[in-house]
Amino acid sequence: MTEKELQRMADENICYEIKMLITAEGLLNELQLIMRPGQGYLLITLMNARLESFLIHARNFMEFFYPTKSSKDQPNSVLAIHYLSNWENLDAIKDKKPKTFSKYHNKIHQRLAHISLERLEGEKTRWLCKEILTDVLKVWKIFLTELSKESQEKRKWFECWDDFIQNLPEDKKKLLEATP
Repeated sequence: MTEKELQRMADENICYEIKMLITAEGLLNELQLIMRPGQGYLLITLMNARLESFLIHARNFMEFFYPTKSSKDQPNSVLAIHYLSNWENLDAIKDKKPKTFSKYHNKIHQRLAHISLERLEGEKTRWLCKEILTDVLKVWKIFLTELSKESQEKRKWFECWDDFIQNLPEDKKKLLEATP
């Protein structure tokens, strides 16, 4: 993978992923406030679409930060280790995979990203979106902090994030500030 490709991925795709993750979670909260029993299929479909969008973007970050062996083996996968060569060995993340990543990664994979028997088995999953978002943001902050230490040039590739957070509603800014 070339530096130019990594730069484009940061600006055009990774920033898109984090923006969609945050906005999808916010829309889920807003939709939950207006949902009432018997409101019809359209609102339920909209709610499911937002939930699925959130979960897919969350799963993408779970893979980006803590890739599975199959992700590492895919030559086209873009992972945190491509930006920070020592990513997997950093004390801040090594052996500290967030609980929500461990709990939900495979469930999202089996129940959403693939048509599988997993959808029939077991009880319905209660998706703890706020906790998932908080965990992704914790690791995201570590990633950006470590990137700033290693390469200011590569950190500039993620300036789209800085622009995005300037335009967030106050409640989302508070969530970001409260995330360690």
